[in-house]
Amino acid sequence: MIALNVNRLFSEIEELKDEMVKTLMALVRISAIAPENGGEGELKKVEKLVHILNEMGFDNIEHYDVEDERVPSKVRPNVVAYYRGQDEDRKLWIITHLDVVPPGEGSFWTVTKPFEPIVAGGKVYGRGSEDNGQSLVASIFAVKALKNLGIKPRRTIALAFVADEEVGSRHGIQHLIKQDIFREDDLIVVPDGGNETGDFIEIAEKSMMSFRVRTIGKQTHASTPGRGLNAHRAGMRYALALDDFLHKKYSTRDGDFVPPESTFEPTKKNPNVDAVNIIPGEDITYFDCRILP
Repeated sequence: MIALNVNRLFSEIEELKDEMVKTLMALVRISAIAPENGGEGELKKVEKLVHILNEMGFDNIEHYDVEDERVPSKVRPNVVAYYRGQDEDRKLWIITHLDVVPPGEGSFWTVTKPFEPIVAGGKVYGRGSEDNGQSLVASIFAVKALKNLGIKPRRTIALAFVADEEVGSRHGIQHLIKQDIFREDDLIVVPDGGNETGDFIEIAEKSMMSFRVRTIGKQTHASTPGRGLNAHRAGMRYALALDDFLHKKYSTRDGDFVPPESTFEPTKKNPNVDAVNIIPGEDITYFDCRILP
């Protein structure tokens, strides 16, 4: 009976393929970038998402908004949708996130524009189509397939759609944890990474740290460098020295992680001066670090 249900379920999911692609593309079209990265947050995407969930007839939809004055809506939304199982108290959680990273330099997008998704070669291209749109949509249609076949799972399925994952999760999963909605015997799956075959299960993650390096010099005209102090040159030298130091100091490797070592990457750099013939008096660069436990 279980094998029969699984085969029917896979067949039903295959039937929903076109609808899944259409839904994913509709969500990708809506930018959901955190205010730290110049975005307006996730509310517009949540409004579309809740409309989709209501149309599918989930048993209950709960909202856990967090105040954030930095976005036009003043809130960062979190949504939980339930499909009741045979045991309503024991839950299987599938947690996906709503926000996406910024698109970066637009000229590097060669297949399509970031928020104008297309299908090419059997893949959906667009910002957030993989991280985390495909997992978000997959969780929704897994439930829809169960509902279409009248299959009631042993546990209640709880789909959590959270904000703020890309920049720290303070307005997202951390807020949900504080609401005391998770129980000790709940099962939790976070489909936010993996491989093409789907058989990779991650049981731990590195911790994340980011920091800013600000170098102060003295601004002057580039034709008279002796009158100033080039903060850009000093900042680059310091960043490279720090990068080398961190990799040597934290060189432990652990094969349970991919990649198997701590990473320290200089990433964002703030503009310093407007003209090429000015020596900057200030230089700011950032590091993204993923550190083994």
